[in-house]
Amino acid sequence: MSPLETRIHEDMIVAMKEKRAHELVVLRQLRAAIKNAAIDSSGELSDDDVLNVIRKEYKKLNDSLSDFIAASRTDLATSTKEEITIVQSYLPASLSSDEIRVIAQKVYNEIKEQGRPVTKGPLMGAVMKEIGARAQGNDVIPIIDELIQ
Repeated sequence: MSPLETRIHEDMIVAMKEKRAHELVVLRQLRAAIKNAAIDSSGELSDDDVLNVIRKEYKKLNDSLSDFIAASRTDLATSTKEEITIVQSYLPASLSSDEIRVIAQKVYNEIKEQGRPVTKGPLMGAVMKEIGARAQGNDVIPIIDELIQ
């Protein structure tokens, strides 16, 4: 069990003891998603794999929130916001756009020094490999577009 998975499990036990039902439901959903991913991969998940599962759950909740807001379902939107807060507490702090820009510029210069043409796809792949789980692709794309122009 990865350290992050252990933390979620321990927090789930605390939520049970303190009778925080809503948090308990969210943590159980997270654990179920992590277990399903482990079954799909036929093995134990690393911390990065667990982070990716949590990120997917976070994205699902954000998509649901926008749907609830569009449908004027304030009751469901409020509940989903609370769930997002709980899930977000397990995600690492994201890089700022300035930090992403510095990393992207460094990778851009490395590719140029190698004499390879700098196109969006390979640059994006190299930058995301460097950044890892510290930022989402949606935050990186505008910076990559800015560099290529």
